[in-house]
Amino acid sequence: MDRLACSVLSISILLAPGYTRADLIRLKSGDVLEGRITRETLDEVWVLTRTGETSIARSDIEAVETYADIDEVLNQFHRELLNAMNRFPGPDDAANRTLMTQAIQNVFQVKLPKSEPKHEDTIDGCLGQYIENLARGESTFPGAQYDQERLLYLQGAKQVLDRKLLLATDWDDATRTTQTCLDDLRNRLVDCRSHFESLPRLRQLVEQAAQGVFNGTLPRALTDAGNPQLLLARNLRKTDRVFPLDREGNSNANSILKAAARAVFDRNSRP
Repeated sequence: MDRLACSVLSISILLAPGYTRADLIRLKSGDVLEGRITRETLDEVWVLTRTGETSIARSDIEAVETYADIDEVLNQFHRELLNAMNRFPGPDDAANRTLMTQAIQNVFQVKLPKSEPKHEDTIDGCLGQYIENLARGESTFPGAQYDQERLLYLQGAKQVLDRKLLLATDWDDATRTTQTCLDDLRNRLVDCRSHFESLPRLRQLVEQAAQGVFNGTLPRALTDAGNPQLLLARNLRKTDRVFPLDREGNSNANSILKAAARAVFDRNSRP
């Protein structure tokens, strides 16, 4: 976890329930107040923290550092890439379009570390938004001519997903078992197939993200009672029923689920 992510997690503890976005108010006295700016006037700034809302005289403030909404940062990145495509649409414009998209990418990479989710979300909420973002990138930048713009946007969508998942609300579900982790993974892979069955490239991106979530939840999960070998056999058979290898496009999901079933077996077999 990077340094900013750690600070985000620590700051969020100080905020009122329902908020993860933090602003830093540096006072002339040397103190720093962490919270969420709710309103401002020429003379005062109101900040919401876990203990309530407080007002600060603007004359006492040295500087204010605010964090942008991460979804809006991605939306702006998408709009600017689309603008570059529209300004330089033809094959003869490829060089200029490349220069423009590289500049846009550089700005996005500067803004991204200074952005946070505006609201908390669940793991599945984060993955659902990622699916929507991938679909948008595929439809907005069609064909080989715009491979560069599409790739940059898809990479940006993955970066946003990774940052949002750090703050997902349900990583430490006290009721989650190892089998629940596997069932959740299977359900996410089924949902992914329903969205991207005809788009294997996007399907694999979501499958990889779902696998990463499984790898993150399994170590925190409770072990399951019962015979680990019987549970493994049942999970392997179910994988072949849900993702049969004779159906095109299922091989990656089948492989991911079988590796996950083995990981569940290993975890449940520990003394």
